[in-house]
Amino acid sequence: MSVIDQNDDNVFLDNNDSNGSDNGVALIRELFDGTDDLLDTELERALENGIQTIVIEAHRLGEETARWISIGNCLNKTSVVTGIGSILAGIIWPEKRSTQCCLTGVSLLTNGIHYLSWQMDECEHYRVETDVHKIAANCAHLEDFDKPVVLTRREAHEMKRNHIFQTAISLIALAFTAFKLYKSFKLTKIIV
Repeated sequence: MSVIDQNDDNVFLDNNDSNGSDNGVALIRELFDGTDDLLDTELERALENGIQTIVIEAHRLGEETARWISIGNCLNKTSVVTGIGSILAGIIWPEKRSTQCCLTGVSLLTNGIHYLSWQMDECEHYRVETDVHKIAANCAHLEDFDKPVVLTRREAHEMKRNHIFQTAISLIALAFTAFKLYKSFKLTKIIV
Protein backbone atom coordinates (compact mmCIF):
# COMPACT_ATOMS: atom_id res chain seq x y z
CA MET A 1 0.00 0.00 0.00
CA SER A 2 1.41 3.37 -0.91
CA VAL A 3 1.60 6.32 1.44
CA ILE A 4 -0.25 8.55 -1.03
CA ASP A 5 -3.57 7.63 -2.56
CA GLN A 6 -2.94 6.77 -6.18
CA ASN A 7 -6.53 7.66 -7.09
CA ASP A 8 -5.95 11.37 -6.48
CA ASP A 9 -6.16 13.44 -9.66
CA ASN A 10 -3.07 15.46 -8.89
CA VAL A 11 -0.74 12.96 -7.23
CA PHE A 12 0.74 9.77 -8.58
CA LEU A 13 3.12 7.61 -6.62
CA ASP A 14 5.51 5.31 -8.42
CA ASN A 15 6.99 2.74 -6.03
CA ASN A 16 9.24 1.19 -8.64
CA ASP A 17 12.39 3.15 -8.01
CA SER A 18 15.80 1.76 -8.84
CA ASN A 19 16.97 1.03 -5.28
CA GLY A 20 13.86 -0.91 -4.31
CA SER A 21 12.75 1.41 -1.51
CA ASP A 22 9.10 2.11 -0.84
CA ASN A 23 9.59 5.86 -0.96
CA GLY A 24 9.37 6.10 -4.77
CA VAL A 25 8.36 9.16 -6.71
CA ALA A 26 5.46 11.54 -6.00
CA LEU A 27 4.10 13.48 -8.95
CA ILE A 28 2.07 16.56 -8.06
CA ARG A 29 0.07 17.55 -11.09
CA GLU A 30 -1.22 21.01 -12.01
CA LEU A 31 -4.85 21.63 -11.09
CA PHE A 32 -6.82 24.08 -13.17
CA ASP A 33 -9.76 24.62 -10.83
CA GLY A 34 -7.94 27.15 -8.63
CA THR A 35 -7.65 24.97 -5.50
CA ASP A 36 -4.07 25.62 -4.46
CA ASP A 37 -4.75 24.35 -0.92
CA LEU A 38 -5.06 20.80 -2.23
CA LEU A 39 -1.67 21.06 -3.93
CA ASP A 40 -0.09 22.41 -0.74
CA THR A 41 -1.61 19.55 1.24
CA GLU A 42 -0.35 16.95 -1.22
CA LEU A 43 3.15 18.44 -1.16
CA GLU A 44 3.14 18.43 2.64
CA ARG A 45 2.03 14.79 2.67
CA ALA A 46 4.80 13.84 0.26
CA LEU A 47 7.40 15.74 2.31
CA GLU A 48 6.25 14.27 5.63
CA ASN A 49 6.22 10.73 4.23
CA GLY A 50 9.83 11.09 3.08
CA ILE A 51 9.20 10.43 -0.60
CA GLN A 52 12.60 10.10 -2.29
CA THR A 53 11.73 12.15 -5.40
CA ILE A 54 8.95 14.72 -5.71
CA VAL A 55 8.08 16.10 -9.14
CA ILE A 56 5.96 19.26 -8.97
CA GLU A 57 4.16 20.23 -12.16
CA ALA A 58 2.22 23.09 -10.53
CA HIS A 59 4.26 26.15 -11.52
CA ARG A 60 3.37 28.41 -8.59
CA LEU A 61 3.90 25.71 -5.97
CA GLY A 62 7.09 24.50 -7.64
CA GLU A 63 8.58 27.99 -7.85
CA GLU A 64 7.66 28.81 -4.23
CA THR A 65 9.11 25.54 -2.97
CA ALA A 66 12.32 25.97 -4.99
CA ARG A 67 12.64 29.57 -3.75
CA TRP A 68 12.10 28.49 -0.12
CA ILE A 69 14.82 25.84 -0.41
CA SER A 70 17.16 28.32 -2.16
CA ILE A 71 16.72 30.92 0.59
CA GLY A 72 17.49 28.28 3.22
CA ASN A 73 20.62 27.24 1.34
CA CYS A 74 21.64 30.89 0.97
CA LEU A 75 21.27 31.47 4.72
CA ASN A 76 23.31 28.35 5.42
CA LYS A 77 26.12 29.41 3.09
CA THR A 78 26.04 33.01 4.30
CA SER A 79 26.45 31.82 7.87
CA VAL A 80 29.46 29.70 6.97
CA VAL A 81 31.13 32.27 4.68
CA THR A 82 30.73 35.17 7.11
CA GLY A 83 31.92 33.01 10.00
CA ILE A 84 35.07 32.05 8.11
CA GLY A 85 35.43 35.67 6.96
CA SER A 86 35.23 36.83 10.57
CA ILE A 87 38.00 34.48 11.62
CA LEU A 88 40.18 35.49 8.67
CA ALA A 89 39.50 39.19 9.30
CA GLY A 90 40.64 38.75 12.90
CA ILE A 91 43.85 37.11 11.74
CA ILE A 92 44.64 39.35 8.76
CA TRP A 93 43.44 42.70 10.17
CA PRO A 94 43.62 42.42 13.97
CA GLU A 95 43.20 46.20 14.33
CA LYS A 96 39.83 46.16 12.47
CA ARG A 97 37.69 44.68 15.23
CA SER A 98 34.51 46.26 13.88
CA THR A 99 34.78 44.26 10.63
CA GLN A 100 35.29 41.07 12.56
CA CYS A 101 32.38 41.85 14.92
CA CYS A 102 30.04 42.64 12.01
CA LEU A 103 30.91 39.42 10.19
CA THR A 104 30.45 37.41 13.38
CA GLY A 105 27.08 39.07 13.97
CA VAL A 106 25.91 38.27 10.44
CA SER A 107 27.08 34.68 10.84
CA LEU A 108 25.20 34.25 14.12
CA LEU A 109 22.09 36.01 12.80
CA THR A 110 21.85 33.93 9.61
CA ASN A 111 22.62 30.75 11.58
CA GLY A 112 19.81 31.59 14.01
CA ILE A 113 17.31 32.42 11.28
CA HIS A 114 18.20 29.24 9.42
CA TYR A 115 17.84 27.16 12.58
CA LEU A 116 14.47 28.64 13.58
CA SER A 117 12.85 28.83 10.15
CA TRP A 118 14.42 26.20 7.91
CA GLN A 119 16.13 23.49 9.91
CA MET A 120 12.84 22.25 11.39
CA ASP A 121 10.98 22.44 8.06
CA GLU A 122 10.38 19.30 6.00
CA CYS A 123 11.63 21.12 2.86
CA GLU A 124 15.07 21.24 4.48
CA HIS A 125 15.38 17.50 3.80
CA TYR A 126 15.20 18.12 0.05
CA ARG A 127 17.26 19.75 -2.67
CA VAL A 128 16.12 21.04 -6.02
CA GLU A 129 17.48 18.66 -8.63
CA THR A 130 18.74 20.54 -11.67
CA ASP A 131 20.10 17.56 -13.61
CA VAL A 132 16.95 16.20 -15.25
CA HIS A 133 18.87 13.30 -16.81
CA LYS A 134 19.69 12.04 -13.32
CA ILE A 135 16.02 11.94 -12.43
CA ALA A 136 14.73 10.63 -15.77
CA ALA A 137 15.90 7.12 -14.95
CA ASN A 138 13.85 7.05 -11.73
CA CYS A 139 10.73 8.74 -13.07
CA ALA A 140 9.29 7.52 -16.34
CA HIS A 141 6.52 10.15 -16.15
CA LEU A 142 8.85 13.16 -16.27
CA GLU A 143 8.34 13.78 -19.98
CA ASP A 144 4.61 14.34 -19.31
CA PHE A 145 5.39 17.53 -17.38
CA ASP A 146 6.07 21.04 -18.64
CA LYS A 147 9.15 22.41 -16.79
CA PRO A 148 8.62 20.58 -13.50
CA VAL A 149 10.46 21.31 -10.26
CA VAL A 150 12.12 18.10 -9.08
CA LEU A 151 13.00 17.66 -5.41
CA THR A 152 15.26 14.85 -4.23
CA ARG A 153 15.63 13.81 -0.62
CA ARG A 154 19.00 14.52 0.95
CA GLU A 155 20.82 11.98 3.06
CA ALA A 156 20.34 12.42 6.82
CA HIS A 157 24.08 12.23 7.54
CA GLU A 158 24.77 14.93 4.90
CA MET A 159 22.24 17.28 6.50
CA LYS A 160 23.52 16.62 10.01
CA ARG A 161 27.11 17.23 8.88
CA ASN A 162 26.12 20.52 7.22
CA HIS A 163 24.22 21.73 10.32
CA ILE A 164 27.08 20.80 12.66
CA PHE A 165 29.63 22.50 10.38
CA GLN A 166 27.50 25.65 10.07
CA THR A 167 26.93 25.93 13.83
CA ALA A 168 30.56 25.12 14.64
CA ILE A 169 31.86 27.85 12.31
CA SER A 170 29.49 30.42 13.83
CA LEU A 171 30.44 29.47 17.39
CA ILE A 172 34.16 29.42 16.61
CA ALA A 173 33.82 32.87 15.04
CA LEU A 174 31.98 34.08 18.14
CA ALA A 175 34.60 32.63 20.49
CA PHE A 176 37.47 34.04 18.43
CA THR A 177 35.87 37.48 18.26
CA ALA A 178 35.12 37.47 21.99
CA PHE A 179 38.71 36.45 22.73
CA LYS A 180 40.09 39.21 20.50
CA LEU A 181 37.80 41.80 22.12
CA TYR A 182 38.72 40.63 25.62
CA LYS A 183 42.40 40.74 24.73
CA SER A 184 42.09 44.28 23.30
CA PHE A 185 40.14 45.57 26.35
CA LYS A 186 42.64 43.93 28.70
CA LEU A 187 45.50 45.62 26.78
CA THR A 188 43.64 48.95 26.90
CA LYS A 189 43.26 48.71 30.71
CA ILE A 190 46.95 48.03 31.16
CA ILE A 191 47.90 51.04 29.02
CA VAL A 192 45.50 53.41 30.83
